[in-house]
Amino acid sequence: LHPDVHGIAVSPHDPSLLYAATGGGFYRSQNAGRSWTRVHLDCARMYAIAVFAALEPAGLVLTTAGFGPPQTWGGPLGARARLFRSVDYGRTFHPAVLTMGDDPTPAMIMQIAQNRTRPQELFAITNRGFALRSQDRGETFAPIPASLPPAYSLVVLA
Repeated sequence: LHPDVHGIAVSPHDPSLLYAATGGGFYRSQNAGRSWTRVHLDCARMYAIAVFAALEPAGLVLTTAGFGPPQTWGGPLGARARLFRSVDYGRTFHPAVLTMGDDPTPAMIMQIAQNRTRPQELFAITNRGFALRSQDRGETFAPIPASLPPAYSLVVLA
């Protein structure tokens, strides 16, 4: 496991299945963290920030990755980040669709949360003040019209 860990998630379906977003990429453990395997995200992005394991549907895992650490996120290109989605418990990932205009986006998604009463609805927050919403279990995310300051944490109250 890379030493620069940004987030860890535990599968709600198997407590021995852990996920880690790190400065060296995305990692998966099948034995409660005793050993870790790096998972390929199908791009050159190595700096993973957010990690989320869904309660429903089983197997849904989301992570975000950019080209480098926060000090490289300035300027118009920003983080050059993408959101990745897995439906097989983090074994493989594919880019999710962000309907924000830029792909990759200059904003880094910092945290992802699920609405527990409507599990098809997910929310994400970015370091540039964008709030995003998915109504299809993370296949696509669209901006929520709001002007927010940079955000690094998110809670869904349902």
